[in-house]
Amino acid sequence: MLDPDRHRVERDGQVLDLTAIEFRLLQCFMSQPQRVFSRSQLLDAAWGRDYVGYEQAVNNHILRLRRKLGDSVDAPRHIQTVKGVGYRFEP
Repeated sequence: MLDPDRHRVERDGQVLDLTAIEFRLLQCFMSQPQRVFSRSQLLDAAWGRDYVGYEQAVNNHILRLRRKLGDSVDAPRHIQTVKGVGYRFEP
């Protein structure tokens, strides 16, 4: 459960300790489940349009977010990689 007003995420009754970037990424994913987001779209959603940096930053934060969601790195259930495109969230 994601509560944007309290900036809080719960999974299986446990509050997840997410950074602001991880929270915004998850909020973006949960706003449109099963939609594929490009790294560029995720950069805009989490860092803002004025961010000047590397798309690799998205990959690093997705990896940490997967771990916090209890996803397997090798076979993630929730945040899936769509090769050559980006990422998709499966609730």
